[in-house]
Amino acid sequence: MSNELVPTQVTMTSIELVEFINATRSETEAAQLTHANFLAKVPKVLGETSHSFECDVPDSYGRPRKAFRFPKREACLMAMSYSYELQAKVFDKMTELEARIARPQADPLATLPPEQRALVALMVEQAETKKRLEITEDKVSRIEAKQQAFEEGCKYFTVVGYAVWKGLPPVSLSEAATIGKRASKLSAERGVAIDRVRDPRFGMVNSYHESILEAVIEEFLG
Repeated sequence: MSNELVPTQVTMTSIELVEFINATRSETEAAQLTHANFLAKVPKVLGETSHSFECDVPDSYGRPRKAFRFPKREACLMAMSYSYELQAKVFDKMTELEARIARPQADPLATLPPEQRALVALMVEQAETKKRLEITEDKVSRIEAKQQAFEEGCKYFTVVGYAVWKGLPPVSLSEAATIGKRASKLSAERGVAIDRVRDPRFGMVNSYHESILEAVIEEFLG
């Protein structure tokens, strides 16, 4: 049996408490406490509520044996039944455990030598800078392509939009997809940027430089 506990709540089993009590006793104090004697004392100190703290703890052979798992309050009450000094020690011990749980996770780089930490930080910074530059270069390329198109009197169109503008026969969706693939390939070969525009039916779709669509559609129709 085991009681419901908050996952981050600090607890001590009766076995841990007995070991802690024996470890903190001086040579002049009474003989070491046994776990059996401790178990017999639990109901006397905690009363009927003691059953809610029962649990099974494996022994050295992995076999389950009866024990108790106490939150901070009950652990201190059990320690106080032996002495106020022991209660203070148990309180301090569990407070220390609580502080460890509440402590933020340590920086994984903190264990590295200063030189390695600096190298890792530099690598991260270079990767972020490279990513920003790639984004910037892409934007610049788009702007330059659009500027060139504007200066040459050219425009960007979707496949369907270009066909309408040129007064060509209606283009089906499958034909538009085929033309789009060819336009994307030719744009890459010529280093011409591909733009994106919003279509009310399909969301974001590609739009191509007029010169690209002119070449591809001429080949497609021819």
